Amino acid sequence: MSEDLERLVLNGIDGATGRYLLDPVDPEELVRGLLPALRLAPAVPRRPISRNVLEGVDARDLAATGWALVCPHDVDPAILEALAPLLAHRQAQAGAQQPQRFRVLTGADGLRPGDTKLAFLERHMCGPGPVDPDVLPYYLLLIGDPERVPFALQTQLDLQFAVGRLHFATPDEYAAYACNLVAAEHTEPPARRDLHFFATEHSGDPATALGARFFERLAAVMQPRAGVWDIGTSFGERATRATLGGLLGGPATPSLLVTASHGLGFPCGDPRQAARQGALLCQDWPGPGSVPDDSAFAGEDLGAAEPRGLVALHFSCFSGGTPRLDQFSQQALAAPPPLAPRPFLADLPRRMLARGALAVIAHVDRVWSCSLRWARAGTQIATFRGVLDRLIGGHPVGSALEPFAARYGELAAELLAMLGDPTTDPKRDAAALASLWTAHNDARNYIVLGDPAARLPVAAPRRVARQPIVGPVTGAA
Repeated sequence: MSEDLERLVLNGIDGATGRYLLDPVDPEELVRGLLPALRLAPAVPRRPISRNVLEGVDARDLAATGWALVCPHDVDPAILEALAPLLAHRQAQAGAQQPQRFRVLTGADGLRPGDTKLAFLERHMCGPGPVDPDVLPYYLLLIGDPERVPFALQTQLDLQFAVGRLHFATPDEYAAYACNLVAAEHTEPPARRDLHFFATEHSGDPATALGARFFERLAAVMQPRAGVWDIGTSFGERATRATLGGLLGGPATPSLLVTASHGLGFPCGDPRQAARQGALLCQDWPGPGSVPDDSAFAGEDLGAAEPRGLVALHFSCFSGGTPRLDQFSQQALAAPPPLAPRPFLADLPRRMLARGALAVIAHVDRVWSCSLRWARAGTQIATFRGVLDRLIGGHPVGSALEPFAARYGELAAELLAMLGDPTTDPKRDAAALASLWTAHNDARNYIVLGDPAARLPVAAPRRVARQPIVGPVTGAA
């Protein structure tokens, strides 16, 4: 095992300078800064924490699990009108037999400024534990940008529920997503479907070397498990920007796409942040020192392409979004440096969803090597394999993300237990503490963009005209 891989390796390239966002980190150095703040955390039992519905409820059956649209209390009515086809479709699926299992939460029932997970749940007579769909549905689609609906609220809800998020600039984009998703779910699946892996590998770069080896192994493991799914790969020299363009709305668009690459980050306030932060750096990148525009794939590069019916998983820094503050190595500082003037969603997945993609699983903040390997135990594919197994097995995207939620909960329990143990020595246990801290944050930050009840596979859909919402909207302002 190389010295670089013994250290904590960060994925990500500074789009302004072409240098690494952060060099490999020495665990002892990281813990030295973090421990004073982390010592304040209480100890908890060492046991996994996982979200799930009540025993006997099939997470693939919306009539059993329920579905809810969760909006800010003062949501624009034009957004609800734009989503009408999707609301009518989900009501027919989730609320036909038990009306309370379909909800549209706005007004007094919606999200209020400053809401935490528990404050929101308590208003709906719901607490921690398995989800009872007759109290609050399992599938929750959040509406709003991360300034109004914080990333932290989404990731905490996602420990217990299956959660996704939509945020577009215009009602027309909401309408396009709704119509495309409904049409997709009314289309018969093709006889065979495609799962494609795309991973860059740059010379002398430990982050992409680790990613390429990991996803090569994952592709090989998935091959005999895939059944009617055809497995395709674009690794190393084949992982070009042109190849990625063909996979994102071009002739090679698969049903399920997994990408692994550096994601671009920019200094706080850089005018390129909104459009290009989280762009996927492709094999065309010449290496540290610069980032030519034609070496990365951003939202604006999607052009008129329509990645219809696609579900994508992006393993890259900022590929899902950017919080305002650094959540990793600077967490212990009294005034953490801002990553951006305000939190925002990445532009590429938003455009993909507006142009026909069903859902995108992506990462908020930075991605670390601990997503793929664990200290002396080496490469760990079980979490990613679990997500892909669920997706190709017909689970909705929100349910498919269960392995990530379970990993986050388990790591949180392990971290707090270690911090509460009086025998923990910050110098002796630096590597273990650093691994737990970064892995905990890293696992938490995988999110679903799009409807968490969307599922694979589908063929190219037809467009569907808008329909009226059937029945009343709960808590309308």
